[in-house]
Amino acid sequence: MQCSFTLLKYSIFIFLLFSYACKKNSPVSSQEEELKGFYTELPQDFIEFYKKFHTDSTFQMAHILFPLPGQLSLSNEGDEPIEDYTWNAENWRMHRTPDLMNGTYKVEYTNVNNLITETIKDKDNQFAMVRRFTKSGNDWLMIFYKDMGK
Repeated sequence: MQCSFTLLKYSIFIFLLFSYACKKNSPVSSQEEELKGFYTELPQDFIEFYKKFHTDSTFQMAHILFPLPGQLSLSNEGDEPIEDYTWNAENWRMHRTPDLMNGTYKVEYTNVNNLITETIKDKDNQFAMVRRFTKSGNDWLMIFYKDMGK
């Protein structure tokens, strides 16, 4: 009886070990894996907004509070940062879902009373992009943008 119980324990352990190993190697896209925390910590309506914001240019333009305050990191003259910059509809470039380049960049989100700040940084924390979104009525709006820079 003792021998069969021990054999059963080891069989269960090996089964769990193999199950974990198979799950670890399942074909989940790296982008999905990198954004995993994002999907569990933010409001569902923001997640739906975020996906549509990056795939529908008309929707994106309608959900940016222009003129959009922010910071432009590099000037045309060199590496001098411009502290304040305002984007408008005429100079806006469509934002796509961030490409985190298989871990080269990391993304962090904070949500304080429906003010969501998205920060994307390189792994050495040398460069960062910041976007802020807030809820106005039933809609989410982008209210701040700092382009990728130091």
